[in-house]
Amino acid sequence: MKNVLLYFPKLTGPLRAFYNYFFGEPEISFIAKEIKSKSFKYLFYDIGANYGVYTFFFGKKANKIYVFEPIKECVEYIKSGYSEDNIVFINKIASDSTAIKELKVPIINKRKIFGKASIVNNFSNFESRDIESVTIDSYANQMSEISNELLHVIKIDVEGYENVVLKGALNLLSKQKVLLIIEIEQRHNKDYIETFKKMVDLNYGLYYLKDKEIKKIDSLNEIEKIMSYQNNFIFKNY
Repeated sequence: MKNVLLYFPKLTGPLRAFYNYFFGEPEISFIAKEIKSKSFKYLFYDIGANYGVYTFFFGKKANKIYVFEPIKECVEYIKSGYSEDNIVFINKIASDSTAIKELKVPIINKRKIFGKASIVNNFSNFESRDIESVTIDSYANQMSEISNELLHVIKIDVEGYENVVLKGALNLLSKQKVLLIIEIEQRHNKDYIETFKKMVDLNYGLYYLKDKEIKKIDSLNEIEKIMSYQNNFIFKNY
């Protein structure tokens, strides 16, 4: 995102969300159709929100939206642009503990690239930030909105840290009706197959989008080939 756009979050936040709906990420369109077709009421969890494309798109119609984003600049951008009162900001790292973690923000051409900030990846030039962690489960246990009638829509984009995030959300994943979207890249997550095995153990179906159509993954042996052209995966238990 060009720096100038950061000065107009009330305009650029929603515009970027709808641009990605029409031209960017087909998963946004899939989630929207899934919610509409089944008339779901839902809670939304934006894990690794960055500048809030998913938050701006899905937040308005959610019963409540929980934004987990460790970069304070990104949180301030969303706060300045999001006008509804159904949002909770968690300016921490979603993890499997409450430990302090080092987040590395890469610096390229003298600019901090927040969208590539990572706990597990290394960079030749970066800014180091020590940030408190939180588990999704420990936070979800305090939510008065938890209900078996609600769909829990969870989007995770955490640059290779997804296995650890899931460890901190096992209670929610095992007890609630969940639609989960995770960006999983082999170059960032060498243990990526463990993500899929864990979801199978939790009785989730495995899916991905091809030409905007949902495709079921019937075998873990298919995943490496699929990852050669797709990094976003869908899991659901309903």
